[in-house]
Amino acid sequence: MAQTLSPTENRPFFDRNPLEQADRGTNDDPDDAGRRPPYALTEGSGRQPDRSNADDDEAPRRKKARYSSRPQRFSLYPKMTSQVGNGLSGLPSACEMTPQARTVVHDFMCRVTDSTGYPTLAKLATSASAKKLWFQYMLVDEAYFHCFVALSEACVDLALGKKRESCSSEYRHHLATALRLINSNLSSHEAVSDTNIAGVIALCDVGLIRANLCQARAYFEGLCRMIKVRGGTGQLQGNPALLQKAQSIDIDLALLGWCPAQLSKSAKELDQIVPIFSVLEVTSPLVNAVRNTNQDVFKAAQDVMKMSRIFNSSVASRKLSADAFHDIVISLCYRLLAIGAISGASKLSNPVARAAHLGLIAFMTTFLPHLSHGRDQMYQVLSRKYKAALSNAAFRKSVDPATHLWLLMVAGLSVLEDGELKEWLAPRISEVLDLFGMDEWSFARRLMGKYPWVNSVHNTPGAAVWQKCFPTSATQNN
Repeated sequence: MAQTLSPTENRPFFDRNPLEQADRGTNDDPDDAGRRPPYALTEGSGRQPDRSNADDDEAPRRKKARYSSRPQRFSLYPKMTSQVGNGLSGLPSACEMTPQARTVVHDFMCRVTDSTGYPTLAKLATSASAKKLWFQYMLVDEAYFHCFVALSEACVDLALGKKRESCSSEYRHHLATALRLINSNLSSHEAVSDTNIAGVIALCDVGLIRANLCQARAYFEGLCRMIKVRGGTGQLQGNPALLQKAQSIDIDLALLGWCPAQLSKSAKELDQIVPIFSVLEVTSPLVNAVRNTNQDVFKAAQDVMKMSRIFNSSVASRKLSADAFHDIVISLCYRLLAIGAISGASKLSNPVARAAHLGLIAFMTTFLPHLSHGRDQMYQVLSRKYKAALSNAAFRKSVDPATHLWLLMVAGLSVLEDGELKEWLAPRISEVLDLFGMDEWSFARRLMGKYPWVNSVHNTPGAAVWQKCFPTSATQNN
């Protein structure tokens, strides 16, 4: 039976003008209730979508643009060998691409995605099928086409170091057209189709990249309503790329302190992902340090250590699929956020448990996709709270030196700005190293191996952090 929403739930979740009202937050004017779909992106009207005859898992269908002259026949799996070098000029798409749009999409697909996505971890960085899926949607759906071009330009601008306030007229055109088309879809049988959900996901990413967090949150709230009308996250299980991307945005906003996690119930149990997860045995000074402090933090530390063991194993990591990699990271992030949200006051009374909890969260951010890398301080709230926990007098008196050093290194890898490495982190690390009588990276690197630490992800940036703190120190990874 089709799922509908009552008129009292018809409340807008998106600003009417995202380019001019980004700093105002969401527009929850009750006078707008009932005049447009509950998840509308801009002003509009229309009846509630009738899903009685719609197939939730239908394959994406090509929607011909009114101004498109492209032929209807095309391949969902185009060969890009000769076309990529020619600005994608030979590929059929949902509507005509201008030379600028072709160049931007080409640069995004070929140069930007690898540097702004998941950190490299063997072959688990990004599923090839997931990349293909996002590109396919651009070829078959007009609304998503405009979302994808706008997202591509935002990412390329970020990679080139352009100011986030500077938006080209073409970017504004694509974004405005995307909003209009998605809103039109919301009043049709395409309201909660895969391609329409993918379009709103792209809008969330655009908001994060442009640092318009009010807009990103508003788009995400609308996305959650769409998923609810679809029948819940269980209806997205057949398209894991969509679900994982929605979960990643959810976690990102929670880590930014903008709202609690909304989709945590959709996370898989770790034993569902890796059947032997619960029987793995791990030992670590971190586990010992929090054993008698808080049971939730203790169990989370064990599981993060198990994750590190799996990712460091050449045999296990080769057998682990990209989807399994993402599911493990997402599950542990939700688990840690459930212990204590970033936006609220910590419920952990023990200073070591509090610092370890924030340290584990910061550690997990190194596995998240950072489309917004380069933005002013990615996780400001987490950074401030983590530094306060590490500076707590009771913590510094209670924690063992090795665990203290690991927590400091995690801070340098994840949430501290470059200027803080020399001014704040280096003196703190020096205090700990004095207790060991050692000051070389090779010693610290061997010590990190006893804690959550994935060699292929953390060795090189760890050495870089050490070099910035201690420019005269040798930093070979041994």
